[in-house]
Amino acid sequence: MSKATLFIEHSLVYTNKEPVPIEDVLASLEAMKRISKKLLPSALSKLTGSDIVGVDVFVDAFEYGSFKESFWLQLVFSSERSMKRFQKAFQKGDLAGMYKELPLGDKPVVKTIVISSVIAALISYGVVKFVNQTGTASEKALVEANNNTVIMIGAEAYQADPSAFQGVIEAVAAGKHKQLAEDAAKVLAPAQNEVGAKLEMGGDLEMPSAVVQAMPRDIEFQPHETEQAFTNARIDIRQTNRDSALSGWRGRITGTVDDKVKLTMGEGVEISELAGKLEITADVRVRYRKKDGESALVPVEIIIDQVKPARN
Repeated sequence: MSKATLFIEHSLVYTNKEPVPIEDVLASLEAMKRISKKLLPSALSKLTGSDIVGVDVFVDAFEYGSFKESFWLQLVFSSERSMKRFQKAFQKGDLAGMYKELPLGDKPVVKTIVISSVIAALISYGVVKFVNQTGTASEKALVEANNNTVIMIGAEAYQADPSAFQGVIEAVAAGKHKQLAEDAAKVLAPAQNEVGAKLEMGGDLEMPSAVVQAMPRDIEFQPHETEQAFTNARIDIRQTNRDSALSGWRGRITGTVDDKVKLTMGEGVEISELAGKLEITADVRVRYRKKDGESALVPVEIIIDQVKPARN
């Protein structure tokens, strides 16, 4: 079964009055490419019930005054039938008649707020995930309010419930928050050079200046997991398993790990070194993890790297 393709127009308009550094332009193009290729196919497939297997991104033009990046997005469908299903979803109500022909080809082109709303929602979600972790209370409220506006516009365009539209965006971005936040920052970067500049993506979709400035250029998430080494730690062994070095062991380090956590033997450490002992001295690594709904990292595992000789 042969694949089918459909072209879609999209643009980013930065309201800068001053020239934009070329490195920011290139970074924003690469970020748009990643978002479009890695996340857009899945999002559009879920929203329309079609099967989009890829997206190719082409730059059409740059325009100055306000700085505008214009793109062609070529959606690749698994079949002609899948493309027809996508087109049908776009022909509802106010979206009817949004097709035209390419100047030098016979492929139909879709130019609609529906596509821009998905891209805007993905960018906005990346901003929200980062600012909610690092921003001030006012910045968090600001980006959440703007995100709600983007979600409402997208849901209306798809004639969907806002929670359902947002659910699609969250499902597509699951496990990719860090990369999406980094790409969102790169897409916003050209507007960050100028106070008052914002990013417009069609219709009422925009990243206002205050949202742009709330997103830093350099993304550094607080770790969800980390390790810390301790030498000559006194380990209180609370649970043992004579049959396995991989499971069933639990312990604590008074003053460092007060609750019982998983006890794991590192490479080269044998069960016999711990057998029959209630307490040992060892060089260890404590693994900390951020649990769902909590802001602090908590100890979840003690990894024993070397057991020290017993003191006389």
